[in-house]
Amino acid sequence: MFCALDKIDLAATVDGQTVAIQTDHRASAEVESELALSILFAITRVVNARGEAAQVHYVVADPPAAFAEALHAVGAVIAETSTRLIARDAPPPDDERAGQIADACFRELAQRVAARVGTRDPAMALRMLEDETYAAPPTRDDPGAFWR
Repeated sequence: MFCALDKIDLAATVDGQTVAIQTDHRASAEVESELALSILFAITRVVNARGEAAQVHYVVADPPAAFAEALHAVGAVIAETSTRLIARDAPPPDDERAGQIADACFRELAQRVAARVGTRDPAMALRMLEDETYAAPPTRDDPGAFWR
């Protein structure tokens, strides 16, 4: 379900342009089931890859609308899994919109944590989460639990 945030899946030259290709092999429903976390991962993967290449193609099948909006906000070209990659103009990054999307995703995740630990106070929720994590740290053997 999860992937490396700091690696490029494939670097290539397409029609004379350096292109970084990031892939997401999940079905749309799986992306949707963890949408906030999926968006934050995708934003991170594109921004990191953009430093290495002129253009970033994000290969994903039928992305949810909010996921596609986030990818466009960070300047990624969305490529369907069944299409041949073609170098084309990427949408210009919109840092303000990307920041708004990331903030909304972080808020959603914070609200989920607060509800899970049973408090409305964000500072208390963070403290309880820290205590819980220090008491029983998640292992990287289970990436889903590690990142939640």
